[in-house]
Amino acid sequence: MKKFAILAVLLMTMIMPYRLAAEDQEVSSDTTVALIASRTSTYYASLPTVVDVLNNSVDFIVKVKGDITADKQLNITSGSTATLADALGRSNVTVNVSHSGGPFTYDQLPANYNDSDVVTFTLTHATLGAGTYSGTLPITISLDNVTSGS
Repeated sequence: MKKFAILAVLLMTMIMPYRLAAEDQEVSSDTTVALIASRTSTYYASLPTVVDVLNNSVDFIVKVKGDITADKQLNITSGSTATLADALGRSNVTVNVSHSGGPFTYDQLPANYNDSDVVTFTLTHATLGAGTYSGTLPITISLDNVTSGS
């Protein structure tokens, strides 16, 4: 059995010629070698899953981190309003939404979460009457092409 295994390895070696890579070349003088690397963008956002909006004005922050390519920017946005609905039928309350911070380009995006590279969302609304209110605020996290002036 050992003889058969050795013979099989020898035959495969003779049949399959040795080849380093498709880009190999044979040279007889000084030359250069191209160096390449490609790494995809990665980014993350940390934000609360629930925000208590009992007060008429509430702020919350979204922290960001990552490593993105120079032609991209990280944007954290939302719509300009959200709606709070009362579970027992009171009229809906409109929440006005504004945000500051961002977009973040490759040289502005930190490698780790911190308290200065954030988007701050401010939620304001009229005084709530008695009731149990709920609603949602969609947050858009997107990696977009860099726009001029960023």
